[in-house]
Amino acid sequence: MPVRIPVLPLRGRRKAGPKESGLRWLEFGSTAVALGVLAQATLAGQILTGRHWLVATHRILAEVLPVLAAGLVLLGWKQRMIDPARAWLVWSLSAALVVLVAQTGLGFVGRSSPAAIAIHVPLGVALLGIYVVVATAARALRSPGWRRARGHGFEVAS
Repeated sequence: MPVRIPVLPLRGRRKAGPKESGLRWLEFGSTAVALGVLAQATLAGQILTGRHWLVATHRILAEVLPVLAAGLVLLGWKQRMIDPARAWLVWSLSAALVVLVAQTGLGFVGRSSPAAIAIHVPLGVALLGIYVVVATAARALRSPGWRRARGHGFEVAS
């Protein structure tokens, strides 16, 4: 009589589906933009204390962040085509891109206008908050321990 050897499944992660993969990129991209905004605030503080050689770094990062955010919006719209229930995530990324472009414009205008700087700083704080919320929501949506409740945000699955 032949001996049967059970075949055990391979250990490790299963391959992520398109929904999970897109959410992973939204999470990482939003985290990268949030860290970029935080770096901008740190650079601005250093510039205000007299380290003016950091102005070029601040300007370059201000030009790179909108490009990264635009790529994130495109990825979000692709993700929305896969799962229309996550449209709020895409709309918040789209609004954040508009705010980020305005933030960048105000930063360049702010060299000669104190009023522009007065708006520039709070917009940066708002951007940091938006991207942290989007990254957290993308993480929560792809985690198995969380589920989306209809119209009530997130709640822990029992």
